[in-house]
Amino acid sequence: MKRSFEEEEKDDLAERIASSCYNQFNLLSSRGKPSSNEWTHLAGFVSVKDDDNIQVLSIGTGTKCLGGDKDERGTQGCLLHDSHAEVIARRALMRFLYE
Repeated sequence: MKRSFEEEEKDDLAERIASSCYNQFNLLSSRGKPSSNEWTHLAGFVSVKDDDNIQVLSIGTGTKCLGGDKDERGTQGCLLHDSHAEVIARRALMRFLYE
């Protein structure tokens, strides 16, 4: 099946959005980031202007669950139990919009 020019443009935009989010993630300090033998999910919200200028509004990383025993996970509210990358990115976006 031959791909249309519009599909290629959409793929290019998606690649540029992903690259923008990764670049923003790489600008952050290494504190809290996974080490080279670990991985995490990355989610982001962006704004794309008419001239294809991409602005990263928020990004978030996280896993879908907390490991360890229940006692180790904390009962004093000091750990975020809903730590999906999407949830973290949305919370950051909401903070950005409220400010």
